[in-house]
Amino acid sequence: MIRVGVIGIGNMGQHHARHYSNFPNVKLVAVADADKKRLAVAKKYGCKFYADYRKMLKEEKLDCVSVAVPTALHAKVAIDALNNGAHVLVEKPISYDLNSANKIMKTARKNGLKLMVGHIERFNPVIKRTKELIDNKEVGDILSLDAKRLAIYHPRIRDCGIIIDLGIHDIDLMNFILNQEVKRVYAVANHRFVPNPRFEDYANVLLTFKNGVIGRIELSWISPRKVRELSISGTKNYCKVDLIQQRIEMTDSFLETKEHLTWKDYQEFIKKFTPRIRILQESNVEPLFIELKEFITAIEKDKPVPISGKDAIKALKIALLAIKSYRENKIIRVD
Repeated sequence: MIRVGVIGIGNMGQHHARHYSNFPNVKLVAVADADKKRLAVAKKYGCKFYADYRKMLKEEKLDCVSVAVPTALHAKVAIDALNNGAHVLVEKPISYDLNSANKIMKTARKNGLKLMVGHIERFNPVIKRTKELIDNKEVGDILSLDAKRLAIYHPRIRDCGIIIDLGIHDIDLMNFILNQEVKRVYAVANHRFVPNPRFEDYANVLLTFKNGVIGRIELSWISPRKVRELSISGTKNYCKVDLIQQRIEMTDSFLETKEHLTWKDYQEFIKKFTPRIRILQESNVEPLFIELKEFITAIEKDKPVPISGKDAIKALKIALLAIKSYRENKIIRVD
């Protein structure tokens, strides 16, 4: 039986507690939060409540913990948990800066413990299917990636802008899908709505990868509609992925046909070209459920975690460079 604790039981942490309480091979031992009103969460799931997470770590013999506190506290809390002998799943982003992120990773290594970072979109079944399509060359050679992540701003987000809070999802997905290093970063962004004028609430981020693929990420907290989409242009197919509906729309490309035609023949071909469209629908499974299951499995079977600290630091580095780019109004070359 894996003994688990959750530190930070706000919006996301409560869902961690919910899933852990339902896993047959897991015992949700305790939750911790500085807000004593969250005692209700502990009562709901029949576990102990601590107002001080350090006391929880000291008194309870925990195999692992989820860290779902504000990003500014990730490093301190995760390091405390690791130094108390617990494997750690920390919500994304791993931290605010590369120095503290590296300290978390080094602490995990020093203690011989697992560190996983909750880049939840990797566990969306539709992303798994999309990755399979790409690896099986059903999309062909990838030319570009276009992500769109729009939402209404939530007042609970006070400690970062939209690039760190939302854009890092798509940076990580592009890294995962392409398995390529980013060569250049350029971003434009502005502030219109969120309380802190230091933070951007809408942005466009342009990434150039070393293999020539271009990635574009559109982000907005001033959209009345919630949108989570990823479009992939390939030489065989154009692939539009709806991460909310867990749906893939595959549209035949004309590029491979063009390779066998003269420009004169192509002019006639394109007049008649009607692309075939296929819809692939994935089962509607909550990505957090899969994420936490894989974390527990990695502990039980002593396997590597699916998303390492190294993966998370790679995404954080690009997000921080995007912020630097828009603030300094220049293209940033990645070392």
